[in-house]
Order: sequence, then C-alpha cells, then structure tokens
Amino acid sequence: MDEQPLPDDLSTIKTSKISQARVEKRKRELGPEHPDTLVSMNNLGFSYWKQGRWKEAEKLQLHVVESRKRVLGPDNPVTLSTMASLGFAYWDEGQYKEAEELQVYVLERYKRLLGPEHSNTLEIMNNLVCTYLDQGRFREAEALQIEEFQLSSRVRGPEHPDTLVSMGNLASTYMKQGKWTEAESLQTKVIETYSRSLGREHPSSLDSMANLASIYREQERWKEALDLSFEVVKARKEVLGPDHPDALGAMASMGSIYREEGRSEEAEKIDVQVAEASMELFGPEDPKTLVSMSNLGSTYQGQGRFDEAEGIQEQVVHISIEVRGPNHPSTLTNMANLGCTYQGQSRFEEAEGPETMVVEARRQVLGPVHPDTVTSMNNLAFTYEASGKKEEALQLIGERVEILNQTLGRDHPSTIHTAAALTEWRKADASGSI
Repeated sequence: MDEQPLPDDLSTIKTSKISQARVEKRKRELGPEHPDTLVSMNNLGFSYWKQGRWKEAEKLQLHVVESRKRVLGPDNPVTLSTMASLGFAYWDEGQYKEAEELQVYVLERYKRLLGPEHSNTLEIMNNLVCTYLDQGRFREAEALQIEEFQLSSRVRGPEHPDTLVSMGNLASTYMKQGKWTEAESLQTKVIETYSRSLGREHPSSLDSMANLASIYREQERWKEALDLSFEVVKARKEVLGPDHPDALGAMASMGSIYREEGRSEEAEKIDVQVAEASMELFGPEDPKTLVSMSNLGSTYQGQGRFDEAEGIQEQVVHISIEVRGPNHPSTLTNMANLGCTYQGQSRFEEAEGPETMVVEARRQVLGPVHPDTVTSMNNLAFTYEASGKKEEALQLIGERVEILNQTLGRDHPSTIHTAAALTEWRKADASGSI
C-alpha cells in the first residue's frame, strides 16, 4: 500500500481526526506494527505536521521508523523512505543535526543499494544539500550540488525539470557565497530553458525569474530586480488569482525589494495588502501570515515608526513561540527583528535580552558559522557598543571576522568590510572615543 497524505480538500483538523480514528481502528484490528497501521500512523503524523504540531508528528514518525526497522529491516526501501521523510520533517523544524544524521545514513545506503544515479539517491542528496545550506555550510552544499547536478544531467538529461531544479539550487548557493557571475549565468540558463519548453508564464519559469530577481537584489541592482518581480507578480495574479499563496509570496518579495531600496511607501502598501490577505485566508498562526506581519513590522521599523513595529513584532514573537517553539529559526528571526526595533528606540538594555537569546540559540540550532548566527552576533555587538560594553563588542566582531574568513574567504566583500570595521573600532577604543 503506497503512503500518501490524505486528500487536500479536507481541512487539516478534520483530516487529523479521520486519520486518528483510522489509526486506532487498525491498531485494534491489525495490531500496532501491521504495515497498514503504520501507513495510517504516518499519514496522521503528516496531518499533525501540517498543523504545526511538531512534537506529536515527530513521536508518531519515530514510532513508524523504529517499527519498520524491526519488522522490515533497516535497509528495506520502505524503512529508508520513512527515515527520509522523518529527516525532512526534522529539517523543516530546524532540527538540522537530527536531519543530517538521518539523511547521511539514508544517502549512504541508497548509493549502495540503488546506485548513485537512482532518483531516490538524487532526491536525498538534494535534501541533505538543504540541510547544509540552512546551517550555512555552503562549501559542502556546493560540492554535493555539483555532484547531484552532474548525475542528474547524465541520467535525466540537461533539460529535465529535476536537472533544472538542481541548476537553480546551485545558482542560489553561488549567490549566498557572493559568486554573482556564476549565480546569474546558471539562473539565466534555467529561465531560458523553462521559457522555451514550458512558456514564460509557467510556474517553474516564474519561480526561476523570482530567483534571478533575488540575485539582482543582493547586488542592489534594483531596477532589474523590480522589473522581474513585477512580471512575476503580474503573471501569478493573472494565472492563479490575486489571493493565491504564490501570488502573495511574489508580492511580498517585491515589497522586500522596495524596502531594501528605501522606497518605504511602496513597500508598506504591498506589505499591508499581503498581511491582510494572509490573515483572512490562512489565519493568524499560519507561517505565511507571520512572515507577512514580520515584513510589515520591518517596513514600519525602517520608517522610524517604532511603536507600530514593536506592536506587530511582539505579537509575531508570541505566536511564533506558541506555534513553532522558542528555538525555531523563524521564531529567532522574529526575536532578532524585535531587538532591532528596541535598538532603533535606543532601548539598548531591552535589546540586549532578545539579541543574546538569539545568538545563543542560533549557535546551538544553526551552528556558529551560519550567516544568521553571524548577523545576530553583529546586532548584539552594536548593542554592546551603544551601551558602553566595549570589550564584549570587540570580541564579538573579532569572532565574526574569523568566521567570515573561514566561510567566505578573506577576499569576500563582507569579510573585507567587517575586518575594516573591526580595525576602526579598535582604533577608536584605543583613543577612548568609544
């Protein structure tokens, strides 16, 4: 019996109730480790996962994995597939250590049992890449992506959709390392191929265009980024409707470009529209709603409307802690945003609390070299400096320089900029001006 999630046309709550009843019935009639019982348990775990009930989902999926290890054996394809699913769930929860452990295990066995070119092997390689990326381990991710891309090109062909996804993912990794030429070249090829084979308004073409817009945004090539984003928004509204999640996501991305360019009025207009639509369509606790509210809070913060930003951000932090937990990457991002708002109000003692929590949690959850960890270290260093804690500020900036040297290299613009800032801070400290 194939494992499939229950139909999407049922609400997630109704689905979980049906799944739970099915599990109990199969336990009674078939036993707790019968294959059909385990399928039902896995589906119930999927329902819990969609509702953000992470611990309940994890408990069920762990039971399914352990049962299948005992009944079928650790190297059975069904067992390995279940372990891969659990690894994906760990990744989605931000539990990267647990995700990596499972993904490496499954990848090694798929290579041995199925071969390096099998579709299951390539899929788990891509999952492991995502885990590396979310930990900021770009060099490991890049090496694995190149291997996956070469295998996919040989097995599936250079224009197969999965090969094009691999190209796009590799382009994204190049972007995160500041390799703009390589990133733009690959992403442009992806767009050209999709546009030729599927049409320019196909969702895959639009996703690739949005990714290229992100590459332009990172380089502050605002006009090119906005031109592409506008085309993506227009097409998604026309094809999917203005309130479709993908259309709202495209609008949010365009709002971010406006915000980073300093065009806060345009950003606010979009952010308000997306936040209101998300609240109505998905509810206040949905991750998409929380992201849209966070974006609006950031726009208010950039406009100096700190009271409004603080109100939204405190609400987002509270909901995120309740729904996803205090150490989830999204929760930590929201806490960091709130700390920045406190900074903007010169409330440095209040900023220090959440910023310290974010640094410590990100070191634990994401790792010490992850870009988000490094960014939060920089924010805390600023707070230390502003509140007169010179030694703590200099120590954090020094650590940040060493991490950038290690991850990006000494010649990367971020490394050069941070090292120069550290030199200036040390000079200022020696002269007594900070």
